[in-house]
Amino acid sequence: MKYTKFIIKKFKGIDELELDLTKYPVGKIFPLVGLNESGKTTILESLNFFQEDLPDGKKHEILHKKDSGNFTGNIEIEAELLLEDSDNKIIKDFLESKTLRIEKDIEKITITKKYIFNNASFEKSESTWSWSPNLKVKFGTQRTYKSLYSENKEVWNELMNEVKKIIPKILYFPDFLFDFPTKIYLENIETLTNEKEKGVQKEYKQIINDILHTINLSYSLNDFLTKLKTLTDTAKQSAASQIKQEISSILNQKIVAPWQEIFLGPNKNIIIETGNDQTGYFIQLKVNEGTSPFLINERSLGFRWFFGFILFTEFRKARADESGEYLFLFDEPASNLHESSQQKLLSLFEKLIDKSKIIYSTHSPYLINPKFILNCFIVKDIGREMTMISDKTSR
Repeated sequence: MKYTKFIIKKFKGIDELELDLTKYPVGKIFPLVGLNESGKTTILESLNFFQEDLPDGKKHEILHKKDSGNFTGNIEIEAELLLEDSDNKIIKDFLESKTLRIEKDIEKITITKKYIFNNASFEKSESTWSWSPNLKVKFGTQRTYKSLYSENKEVWNELMNEVKKIIPKILYFPDFLFDFPTKIYLENIETLTNEKEKGVQKEYKQIINDILHTINLSYSLNDFLTKLKTLTDTAKQSAASQIKQEISSILNQKIVAPWQEIFLGPNKNIIIETGNDQTGYFIQLKVNEGTSPFLINERSLGFRWFFGFILFTEFRKARADESGEYLFLFDEPASNLHESSQQKLLSLFEKLIDKSKIIYSTHSPYLINPKFILNCFIVKDIGREMTMISDKTSR
């Protein structure tokens, strides 16, 4: 399953906007180009909001400032998804388990999320699904196919829950300047008292698991932790050391090697250290430049950005419980890098689009590659409305 189109209405400064990812299908990289304050970030936020909701008490934040005092109406975000054979198999298998047969394969699903306001106060949200062709089924030997929604709402709702599991993830990154934890705990994170630290630790623990899955689908964090803790078993200790070397090797391959291609400087090498303290067992990622190893946070701003970029994109695609084509949203990527480095960075985007699409905002001419110029959207703020021009004549 993959995203092919978005329609946004009344979200912040957007009056109505269509983002068609199939109009010029020459690639899977889509730059949003415009001046500062033209609305590029708002577009990315709206796409992210389709998946990542806000608490009810913060829903007013999606209102345009001009409407924040009296808006009555709907804010809508519509997404069109194209289904693949594997998606239809999941649908068919589920329906067959209910002794139902589907009339035709589903080509696409359109999901519309509505946020209903009355006098600037949020009232409720609604989601509507449209299937193309219409989802019709029949029982066993029945002659005619009928709408599943009309015939059996209980099965319909169960099917919705199954399909929701395979909707691709939208991953929004306003930036990649994360504060890397000094220690990434592999256990007992729930005992931490600081809620922010607990959230960061959970995220990085999952990233370590992603790295392990990238190395070998049979690897798991729990198994790695068990090997680390089994101090009396030489074989398991040896296996733990081998896995640490493999983690180091793949980080050097996926992060350090591309970095060295882009930037001149001393050779770097990622090393992995483990230990335990009063919280539990932890892992540390360090950079060695021929002298003493340094923590990631002790390296340059550019390297930290680059390291986070690869860590949270390339390895993120290894999660076994997620399917479909990821949609990565980057807001002004690499804005802190030199112009020549920005140009070289574009080659990494092309490597990243295996199993994914990228939409990114920029006002830098160095982040526009002629190879995907036809997928470039020009963003202009014309007051209350925001328009996007995607035809050749606008370039």
